[in-house]
Amino acid sequence: ALALDDQTASIDNESQDFSFGIRMETGDIALSEWNLNKLDLDELENGNAKAKDTNIIGLVVIPSTSNMISGCFLGCESLREVYLSEDITQIPNETFAYCYALQNINIENITSFGENCFDSTSLVKIIIKEGTTIIPDSFFIIEDDPVSLSLAYVSLPSTITSIGNSAFQCCENLTTLIINKSTPPTLVPHYENFWNNFEYCDELLTIYVPQSSVNVYKSAEGWSTYADKIQAINC
Repeated sequence: ALALDDQTASIDNESQDFSFGIRMETGDIALSEWNLNKLDLDELENGNAKAKDTNIIGLVVIPSTSNMISGCFLGCESLREVYLSEDITQIPNETFAYCYALQNINIENITSFGENCFDSTSLVKIIIKEGTTIIPDSFFIIEDDPVSLSLAYVSLPSTITSIGNSAFQCCENLTTLIINKSTPPTLVPHYENFWNNFEYCDELLTIYVPQSSVNVYKSAEGWSTYADKIQAINC
C-alpha cells in the first residue's frame, strides 16, 4: 500500500519486493532507503532531479512537488514500477526511455507526453486520458532487443488530434487499438506519403473507431492503409 503526500513518500512493502523509494521536492532532494543502496541523484537548478544510477530496481514514487526533466530515468533498465502523484499531468521527453523492465505506471492524470517517453518499455496496456491531444513521435517505439514486446492494447481519447511518426513502431504484439475520436486524428508521416506510425505492428488485428466514422477512417490519409482492420467500437 502506498502513502503519499507533499511531506512524505512511504510504502508498506511487507508483501512486495521494492528496493528503492524516491522523494523529490523543489529545492530539496530527499531519499528514502528501504532495502538496498541509496539511489544516486543529480541535483540540478530549480530543484530538477535526474537519476544517475541506472541500476534502480523496484518502485519509484514521484510526488506532486517533483520537477521531472527530460530523460530523468533514461536507461534505468531494471525499474519495474512508477507511482505518479495525481497532480502530475506531464511526462517529458525520454523520461522512461530504455526502462526495459517497466511494466506498471499510473498515467490516468497525464495529458501531455514527450517524445520517446515510453521508448522500449514493457508496458502491456495504455489508456490515454481525455483531454490529451497529441501522441508524440516515437511515443512507444520498440528500438532495442532487450525489451519484451509486450504492448497489446491501446485506447486513445476523443480529444486526440495527432499521432506522431513512429509512435508505435515495432510494437509487434499490439493487437487492439481503440480510437474514440470521430474525426480521424492526423497520422504524422515519416516522410511524404509514408506513414510508419504503426509500422511492423504485425499482430494489429483491429482498429476500433466510432460507428459513424468507420468509412471516414477507411478513406482518410494514412488510415486508408489499415482499412481492412477498421471496425466500429460497438461491434
